[in-house]
Amino acid sequence: EESKNAMYWISYTLWQAKKFHLLLKGSVIPFLTIYDAKKIYQKSVATVEANTVDFLTGINLVRKLEENRRVAERQMMLLEQLKITYLSNLLK
Repeated sequence: EESKNAMYWISYTLWQAKKFHLLLKGSVIPFLTIYDAKKIYQKSVATVEANTVDFLTGINLVRKLEENRRVAERQMMLLEQLKITYLSNLLK
């Protein structure tokens, strides 16, 4: 389970950091070769193993940022609803 979690976060980090974009091939339909994916993934695993504490700290920070983003989105939605309600009440 811990191994799957680590694989997920390494892949997520590579995706969010747009590390795969440099390796995309194809002009009409961009694709990533299995060889390139394995190569960048193995390099990232080695980096994470060398800096495990920093990686885990970074992942926890990303989780908190994502939670804060969700809260902010919810607040923006509620503010928009409040604005609509307020404006509709002005015309009553």
